[in-house]
Amino acid sequence: MFEEKIDDVLSKKTDVVFYLSTDDPTVENRLKAKYQDKIFVRKKEFNRNTITGIQDAVVDMFCLSKTSVIYGSFASSFSEIAARIGNIDCIFVKNDE
Repeated sequence: MFEEKIDDVLSKKTDVVFYLSTDDPTVENRLKAKYQDKIFVRKKEFNRNTITGIQDAVVDMFCLSKTSVIYGSFASSFSEIAARIGNIDCIFVKNDE
């Protein structure tokens, strides 16, 4: 669903760059490979059971809050909080099936 949203946005505006905040390294690697210079990520620890992983998640949230709009996972409190911090829109991407 996120790839469809990225494709849709890029079809309308090619100079857009996306900040990707994910806790799944497989998703990060797939999207970076597919979209290359259109995806920006921070190097981070993905394990949320470590102090470094938790700190990295908080930094990711604040970076996300500085974007112009957030496309978040449906009912994601992470996306919602980042949007509130940055006072920006959060559009939840969900499967309409």
